[in-house]
Amino acid sequence: MISFLPQTKVGIMKVVCLLYVMINTFRVYLNKQGRISKELNNNSFNVYIIHTIVLGCIALTMLNTEIPSLLKFLILTVSIYAASNLIITFYRKVIKSKISIKRKEIAMKTVTTAMLVVTLLTGAGCGNQDNSAPNRRPPRGSHSGKS
Repeated sequence: MISFLPQTKVGIMKVVCLLYVMINTFRVYLNKQGRISKELNNNSFNVYIIHTIVLGCIALTMLNTEIPSLLKFLILTVSIYAASNLIITFYRKVIKSKISIKRKEIAMKTVTTAMLVVTLLTGAGCGNQDNSAPNRRPPRGSHSGKS
């Protein structure tokens, strides 16, 4: 038998009752879509497409910061979620609404995405990178000419 499941009949009954209560609670109280969840639902695929670019840009800016790794992870997670949704919402509300001709919409979407990617990568790559640390070791496998 699987070790994380309850081994007694009473334990199994408790799990089944908890599952029943959870399913009915979610069905009754969370079976509707609000304004925010509709907006996030509309953004979901586009956020999926651009989140890796936003992740790279934000992670590059945080690369040389002196904060604990777990805090970096939490900041990165929240900022990627917020930034990706804000970028897509801005695109859908402002840029896409100004494009009126259907034939040009695909080309404009591509151009806008390319401009956004270049801007984000340029901004992320312009950070101050101090690679001249005095205690830095040379890479392994490099030879100094001596045999």
